[in-house]
Amino acid sequence: MKKTSLVVISIVFLFIACNSIKQKKEVLILEPQEERMISYINNNYYLIFNENEVKAKDALDQYDKSLKNIVDSCRLFHNWRGVISSIEIPVESPDGHILLKVNIELGLKGNCNISFNHEEDIYSKKEVDSSYIYNQLKQLEIGDTVYFDGFMLRDIKNNFIYNPDSFDVHPHNILNFQFYIVSLSKEKSIIDDFEKIKILESSCRNSYKYLRLKTNGVITNVQLNKYTEEIGSTYEALKPTLTKRDSLYSNRLFHYLFWEHTNRKYDVKY
Repeated sequence: MKKTSLVVISIVFLFIACNSIKQKKEVLILEPQEERMISYINNNYYLIFNENEVKAKDALDQYDKSLKNIVDSCRLFHNWRGVISSIEIPVESPDGHILLKVNIELGLKGNCNISFNHEEDIYSKKEVDSSYIYNQLKQLEIGDTVYFDGFMLRDIKNNFIYNPDSFDVHPHNILNFQFYIVSLSKEKSIIDDFEKIKILESSCRNSYKYLRLKTNGVITNVQLNKYTEEIGSTYEALKPTLTKRDSLYSNRLFHYLFWEHTNRKYDVKY
C-alpha cells in the first residue's frame, strides 16, 4: 500500500512539474523595444481616438513624436511575435503581376491592439516563384503565430504610414501600420551577426537620406560624394564578411529599403 501511495504521489508531482515547465515555455518574453512600444501605445492610444478632430490631430503629432523615439531606438524589428490575421491577393493580372498583402496582429490583451500590414507588388510569374514572402506564406495559415523581422514605413515627412481604418472610433481599436517584412516564420529568425546587419541597414538608410538632401538642395554634389564614399567603404568592408544566411537576409532588407525610398511620395498619412 505504501509503495502504491508513493507511486501515486510521484506521478502527481511529475504531472505538476511537467505542467509547470509547459507554462514556463508559454510565457512570452518581449524584446526591450517591443515592450516599450507596446506599453506606450497601450497607455496613450486613447489620446488620438477623439471625435474632436482638432484635439485628435494635436494628440497624434505628439503621439508620433514619442513613438518615433521608441522605434528609432531599434529601427529594425527582430523576432517580434504576432498572429497572421489576413493573407490576400486583391490584384492579379494575366501577365503574372499580383499585389500581395499580409497582416500581422500582435494580439495584445490591452486597450489597443497593434497590427502591421505588408503590401508588395510582384510583377511576373518568375518573381512570384522566387519571392521570399510568397513562398513563406505558402507554408502558413491565417491564425498562425509567427516570428517576424522588418521595419515600419515612413512618408516623405518621416511620419509613420497608418492604415486609414486605424482612426475609426470603436471599442476594439487597432493601430495598423504599413510595414515591410524581411523575415517571417514559425521559428525565430537566426542571424549569425545581427550587429553587422544593423550597421549595413544604417548605412543604406543614410545613403538614401543624403540623396534626398541633395535632391532638395540642402547639400551639394561634393558633400553627397563625400558621404556616399564613406558609406560605400563601410558597405564594401562588411558585405563580404557576411555568412550566406546573413547575406540573403541583407539582400531582402536592402530591397525593401529601396522600395521605401522610391515610394516616399506621401505628403500626409493615409
